Amino acid sequence: MHARLEEPSGDNAWECNSLTINDLNFNAVCEFIKSLLHCQIDEQPKDLTKIKQQQLQALPHQLDLLLRAKIQIQMQDKSTATLEKPAKSRALNEKRKQILAQFRQNNNIDKQTATDNDLQLEYYVNLLN
Repeated sequence: MHARLEEPSGDNAWECNSLTINDLNFNAVCEFIKSLLHCQIDEQPKDLTKIKQQQLQALPHQLDLLLRAKIQIQMQDKSTATLEKPAKSRALNEKRKQILAQFRQNNNIDKQTATDNDLQLEYYVNLLN
């Protein structure tokens, strides 16, 4: 296996910070690790929750998630008999696919605001009833 691996050349971005150890000198490795521990980090840690909130999902994906949630609620309904659940699930899933296809045909994202998008999604989710 050693013969098949090549040393990093530094030409590629992922090789720039590679460390090659040709001779195993335990003290040198320990000193190197200690030096890394004393390095200061210039960047502030990023708040991942803010990044997560800033990411916008595509409207068809948002609609799909909303429809799936509504289907899950309807399937948990106690009034549906156990034997009827598979048929009801198939019917709701088919309806979800039809609604998504209709949404993709009628959707014009460029001219709409976030409020318009929310109202549009709500309209299509209510079609599942």
